[in-house]
This record gives sequence, structure tokens and C-alpha cells, in this order.
Amino acid sequence: MADILVAGAGPAGSLAALLLARQGARVVLADPGRPVAPRCESLAPAARALMAGLGLEPVLAAARLGQPAAMALSWRAVPEHRRFGAEAPWLLSRPLLHAGLRAAALAAGAVALETRITRLETGRARTADGGMLEPAVILDARGRAAGGLRPLAPARAALPFAGSAPEGAASMGIAALEDGWIWWAEARGQRQGIRVAAPATLSGMDGTARQDWLQAAHAPGLPDLSACSAGRPVPAGLAAAPETQPAPGVIRLGDAALARDPVAAQGLLHALRSASQAAAAAATLLWHPGEAGAAEAFLRLRHQADCEAAIAATAAAQAGQARHATPFWRGTAPAPEAPAAPPRDAALRLAARPARVPLLAEGHIRWTRGLELDATGQPLARVGPYPAAALLAALAAPGTAPELAARLARLGPATAAGPVIAELLRIGALVPGAVTPA
Repeated sequence: MADILVAGAGPAGSLAALLLARQGARVVLADPGRPVAPRCESLAPAARALMAGLGLEPVLAAARLGQPAAMALSWRAVPEHRRFGAEAPWLLSRPLLHAGLRAAALAAGAVALETRITRLETGRARTADGGMLEPAVILDARGRAAGGLRPLAPARAALPFAGSAPEGAASMGIAALEDGWIWWAEARGQRQGIRVAAPATLSGMDGTARQDWLQAAHAPGLPDLSACSAGRPVPAGLAAAPETQPAPGVIRLGDAALARDPVAAQGLLHALRSASQAAAAAATLLWHPGEAGAAEAFLRLRHQADCEAAIAATAAAQAGQARHATPFWRGTAPAPEAPAAPPRDAALRLAARPARVPLLAEGHIRWTRGLELDATGQPLARVGPYPAAALLAALAAPGTAPELAARLARLGPATAAGPVIAELLRIGALVPGAVTPA
């Protein structure tokens, strides 16, 4: 009998299976084993750091196609060629990434089961051939195919394409079109990408019509797509499950919990973070049942924060588009305005109170002493390198932002103090209005 069933062997499911197998859990990784479409993924530096911290550099190295030095950007009034510098993303082969993570999970002790999971409920999972599995905990990593996602923004559809390209350095670009947008990348003589539009635009198109529509795309800097072949359209809009735990002992992760709109990027980073959090929650339910409430609270709060961040990122990316004022773009939500930074000499006070909050540490989740924001109720176990107890000790007395940063610097890394104060201002944990003591 398995301790953990992971349904779906994409990046999120495979990484969660790997982390749990490393901890000694008996993990079954169920996936039908269909070929992964030959697509290119863009991996942000933060995701590379996460993978490196898990010892998965060989997986990334095997899937790496190249590292573009710049991006062609036809998004605003004037086309740009934006250089990345040290923060350049990596271009990865999606099939090789999936295969590498799955192989790592199996090498760690997970057992493969080549079948599709059709139904999940507490302690039970039905397979496509009518079989029944009875694990202690179930992780649903079936992506959008899991169903039950609710749109958080206007619906979108993506038409993937792939073809040959001239040999040369890796490159990538994005361009706004009248009826949507298009992203492409080139590496190792291959050009791949997606063209995104409203689902109604692609509705009813056969293969020939999709090919013609792809090649009709025109924008400054867009390469010749005549050698590219269009695939089948797939859903691409921002959507989320109402909750990450649809039943006790069942946890959604990756795109099964929150499917980001590719216009906001960071989809792969979200999948990897979601896998780490779901694995910790599963370990808590399995080996620390007394902290099940902490795991449930942690997942609920993280899901809410992830959805809010994805909505803001999607709105900001769309609001930055200034080339077209067509129905597609007029239907997008405005980007939320960032709060104005207070003057350097403005007095600030801590707008949070002590509370019991969930904390992910050492592979599982537990209750700990923390802070709860006065305005929103958001819990804080730590911010950056500072645990909540250190924040409370350093920030209990009012002060200006530089003064508060100086206090924090005495308790931890000096370079982290300023960014932590900025983050506390952003989330409303520090607010103006206090009188600085003489």
C-alpha cells in the first residue's frame, strides 16, 4: 500500500514525488506516459536557485537549450531590444525537463504506475482501467486536466508552434498583436513558441486554418514563421481551483491548483514552489497528524496569496501593452496601483499583533509564534531571514524606515534589512502615522 499517490508526472508532480521519496515515503507516481509536446520553457533565475538548492542542477543542465542575452519586445509604442544581463532566463526543453524530473523521482524510490487517474476522493483513487488505489495522502498534479478551475481573468487559448531556425545564439521575443500576442524562442536551430488569443478566435479552425492564422502574425521583430508548424490549441487563461484541498487528504498542486496566464511568465517557478509546499503538507499529514490544521491553514493561505499575485502579475503585463486598443486588450483588467513609498523621514509603526501561524520548516508544516497583520489578517512566520520574533523585537518601537532597517541589521544580514523593510511596507505590516520618539 502506498503512503502517497501523486497523480501526474509533470514538473510539479515529479518534484513532489522526489521530495517525499527522499524522506522515505512510499510514493506511487501515476501518469499515462503520453509523449510530451516538444515545447520550450523559459526558466527564471529564482527557479534555477530553487532547483540548485534541491541538488537538481544535472536535470537542468540536461534540459538546457541556451541562455538568451536579450529579448525582442514589441509591446509598447516603440519596439525594444532589452538586454538581460546577469538575470537572463534559461531556455529549457519541456520533454527533457519532464523526463529528468521523473527519472530523479524514480531514482529516489518512487514507483511508476503508467495509468491515468480518473477520480480522487479521501483515501481512494480510481484508475482509467477500473482499478482502485488506497493511499494515505493523494497529490493531484494533473494540471488543467484535473478540472474544476475557475477563471480569474478573461479566457485565453494558446496555439503552440515549432520549426527550424538559423543556427546561432539563443534568442527570444514577445510581441503584441491586434487579437492577442505571440512569444517565441530560438536555440540549437529550432524555433518554438505560442500565439495567444481569445478562445473564440481559434474556435472552429481546422489544421490548415490554424497554420494560416499562425503565419499571418505580423509585428516588428517577429521572425519568419513559414517553417513553423502549428499544433493544437490549449487553454492558457488564468484560472484556479476554489481551494487546494478539495477533500481531506487530497492536495492540489501546480496547474491543478493555479494555472497562470503565460503573459505573466513564472509558470514553471510556480509549479516548483507549489510542489515543495504540497510535499511538505503531505509529509505533515502522513507523519505529523497533530499538525494537520497547520498544514491546512498553510495551504489555504499560500493559495490565496498565489492567486492574488497571479492576478496582479497578469494585469500588470497586459496593462503595459501600448500598441493596440482592440477588443482583446480592452477586455483586460487594469493593473493595481502600487502604494506610494513614504518619505524617508516619515515615522512608521508595526501594524501587526502576535499570533499563532503556520510555518514550513525541515520538510513539514507546524504551528509557531508569529505575527498577524491588523488590516488583512495575513499571517507572518518570517520575512526574509528574520523570524517574526525578531521582527517584533526590532520594530515594536516606531521609527523611520532607515532607523528600522538599522535595528534589523543588528539582528541579521545587513544587506537583507532594507529589502525586508520595503516588503513590510508593501504588505501593510508597517504603516505611517506614528510619532518618532525624541
